[in-house]
Amino acid sequence: MSCNLDRDADQAEFYERKRCISCQSEDLHTLDRGTFGDEPHRSLLLNGIWGESPFPHLEGCTWELVECKKCGQVFHKRVMTNEWEDRRFSHWMTREAIDRFEIDRGAREPNVIFDRARGEVDMILCLERMTRATRGRAALRLLDFGCGWGRFVALSALFGFEAYGIDRHEARRGAGGSIGSVLADLQEYRDNISRPLHVATMFQVLEHLHDPMHVLRALHDLIVPNGLLVLEVPNGSGLRQLQSARDLEVCDGIDHINAFSPTSLVGIARRAGFVPVQRVTAHVTADFLRVVKREARRLLARFRKRTTNVIFTRV
Repeated sequence: MSCNLDRDADQAEFYERKRCISCQSEDLHTLDRGTFGDEPHRSLLLNGIWGESPFPHLEGCTWELVECKKCGQVFHKRVMTNEWEDRRFSHWMTREAIDRFEIDRGAREPNVIFDRARGEVDMILCLERMTRATRGRAALRLLDFGCGWGRFVALSALFGFEAYGIDRHEARRGAGGSIGSVLADLQEYRDNISRPLHVATMFQVLEHLHDPMHVLRALHDLIVPNGLLVLEVPNGSGLRQLQSARDLEVCDGIDHINAFSPTSLVGIARRAGFVPVQRVTAHVTADFLRVVKREARRLLARFRKRTTNVIFTRV
């Protein structure tokens, strides 16, 4: 931790989401509850990499993990107010803190960067192939919601896509998108671009959103019929309590506030007007053995457990 703890700091403010984030039912039951000052949250907050430490602001605050009795969606009932969310992005998760976090987690290692870029190119080739019938000869118009540093936006633009990104974090908007445009929110897209999308992507985003259904429906309105939505989230299958650091990686109540299983991910997407489709296969490699292994996994996919990385089409 890079700063002193201020025991007289203001306490963070929360509000309650009293309806299910997926089906809007009010029939919720509590799975687990506690305070951020207790373990395992205490270690997360005290040992994390921050600009300003959030611990003094959160130590006495409570969290409550709930499940919808109607559809099975799991999420945190209490979430920080917009004012405190802004403080989280501007004071706790500073540009310097994000840089140090990525270095500490090995995200800047050459092999990690290579594998990430190969996966992104793989996705770009799949999306290009899967949208040909929808867009004809037009350039693929793509919006990466929650684009981070804008790397996927920039890479998509290099492939000739009309690529845009959205990210709430001001530091990331300032650093990303040297190729392509990175905007603050969907309203800015509507006001300045306002052209229908062939694809919207949300990589590790839906678990962060206060109202994920609102965002999914807004994207539905922007995507052309038969256009695509890509959702990738942590797999929260079986999450019932927050007892370990692994549990917090899925749904800590500060950054990750929604937990999705393969079933609940498909459920929320269907309610927003999307249905899952089978992804085509692309091979971005000079390693023939890698191609063989991937093709074998593809053929066996129907026998494997479902994942929380899914491509949907708009209906």
